[in-house]
Amino acid sequence: MQIEKNKYPNLGKNIKRLRKEAGLTQQELGERLGVGKAAVSKWENGTVENIKSRILYMLCDELNAPLHELLEGREEYFFADNKRLALIRLFVSDFQRFLNANLDSPPQKLSDIELMRVLADFLIDWRKKHPAPPKQSEQNAP
Repeated sequence: MQIEKNKYPNLGKNIKRLRKEAGLTQQELGERLGVGKAAVSKWENGTVENIKSRILYMLCDELNAPLHELLEGREEYFFADNKRLALIRLFVSDFQRFLNANLDSPPQKLSDIELMRVLADFLIDWRKKHPAPPKQSEQNAP
């Protein structure tokens, strides 16, 4: 499977932004992915017609970002028509970052109980940052 740049016009811009946020040069990212600096430059400048899905998933791992952020960018969270779906995507993205930043081993190696404890800790912190919107009945109260 390959991703066409025409379908995701901001892909190159997103790769560049995430690479810089990760503190990596094009050379360093290329070395981690097994490609040259020129390939990374072409992705960022949008001069590559197709990027293999294997490379996209490797980019997600190296840049610590979910695939939808790489393809569509962060702004989609704030302008999505479906606010519930946008909130779910934000939650998943934040949880992925939390796992990557706070676990010494991959989540697959945790027991179910350990993973639930990590999730509970994350939820407590996440709810503080993203309070629940008022219920419909509370919005209509006099």
